[in-house]
Amino acid sequence: RPPRSTLFPYTTLFRSDTAKQTFDFQVKSVSDDPLKNSQFSKVIEFKYRTLTGLSYNNSTVTWDPVINASKYGLKLNNGTEIVLTSNSYQFEFTKSGLNTIAVCYYDSDDVRSPWTSISVTTYTLYFEPCIDEDLEITNKYYAVGDMVKLPSATSARYDLSGWYNLANGPLANGKEYADGFYMPANPLTLYAYWASKKFNALLDVDGYSSLTEDETTYGVYYNKSYKLPVPKDDEANGKYFAGWYTDHNGVGRQITDKDGNSLENWSNVGDLTLYAYWIEAVSYEEIVDSKSGNIVG
Repeated sequence: RPPRSTLFPYTTLFRSDTAKQTFDFQVKSVSDDPLKNSQFSKVIEFKYRTLTGLSYNNSTVTWDPVINASKYGLKLNNGTEIVLTSNSYQFEFTKSGLNTIAVCYYDSDDVRSPWTSISVTTYTLYFEPCIDEDLEITNKYYAVGDMVKLPSATSARYDLSGWYNLANGPLANGKEYADGFYMPANPLTLYAYWASKKFNALLDVDGYSSLTEDETTYGVYYNKSYKLPVPKDDEANGKYFAGWYTDHNGVGRQITDKDGNSLENWSNVGDLTLYAYWIEAVSYEEIVDSKSGNIVG
């Protein structure tokens, strides 16, 4: 049959004027068939009219439950009191150095107990964005053993590749800092390492020759050099490829030379359509001096 839940108010178990403050409980389930009764549980310790066991571990403060508590109060560095109904609380520190965590309880008559406190030393984890953009990345404060949560960040030009112990990350033989526990008992600085975003050069031959379908959309990386595919010269129409430009007929900015080599690193934040610039084939006739036999034109 389904188990039945039995609640025992503390007033039925203790005298309110008892001098004893610590009690041990053991519970078991009872069946209609005595042979099916469970064994007693492990000893469960409860505190009566006293708050003990206050401790901190991995961003969480805990304490032993108090039997006659209706609620608890918590303060960090004597700040605003936080009212709780459970005997634990997780939070972020707001400063480095010595931090004071104080906890109290309120009895059934809403009378507050004295404050019980512990001290926790924290250190600053500095984050250097290493990019010329205004990013909202704030420093964090951790105690030794706290789980570190690395910040995320977005950029229109770069992708955040990781946080390293040295500027320029792997290029400087730096070590990447993955999510883990804060171990040094001192401040620490981490540096963002960014990888260039990938964009597309959309290539338009602008009426002459052709490119394959795979060549018309070509991947490039922000602030990196590149080489774009080039169409074959259209000799039937006397047109020769002279480079990729940002507008038709060689108008706008020249992006590559006639071989497709970039003239500068990719600077457009996004995809960009480029147009082939075609020039006419040049023909000339030699003019020879009849007396000297030299070419004069």
